[in-house]
Amino acid sequence: MPLFTYILTFKSEVHVVQGSHSNFTGFFRTWTELPRNALPALSDNGRRDLAQLSFKKEFTEVPNHKHVWKKTFKVDGEDFNVLAIQTER
Repeated sequence: MPLFTYILTFKSEVHVVQGSHSNFTGFFRTWTELPRNALPALSDNGRRDLAQLSFKKEFTEVPNHKHVWKKTFKVDGEDFNVLAIQTER
């Protein structure tokens, strides 16, 4: 199974997680169930809403990059970005 690296950015904060999955799209818990110290600017409501909001927009390929996808959606009124990178085949 491929290894995927998920890079999450919210406000000026960054959090990175990895998971081995058959694909990068259906395993949202890898990057939505964050430890308390990850992305401290994210409110408790934002943390609760994260899994639900993650389905509202599809990943799109990042142009000129191989095996890199991105999605952006609003959490707590701010952009929450997720980059999914296939880091192993």
